[in-house]
Amino acid sequence: MIECMAIWLSKHAAWVAGKDEVREVEAKECLSCLRRSAGMFAYVGANLSFFLLLRNTMVRLLL
Repeated sequence: MIECMAIWLSKHAAWVAGKDEVREVEAKECLSCLRRSAGMFAYVGANLSFFLLLRNTMVRLLL
């Protein structure tokens, strides 16, 4: 769930930054989204990577 939110925030930031004319408020929103998503990815990598590895191993064993 955290990864999905982080990906959505990254895509939203890309959408905001992809406009022809980006105002200061939109640039701040883009930066905020990217910082939040980076924090979420870092959290998942530091704290939940073991569980993701375990889940992938279990799926491979079941196949």
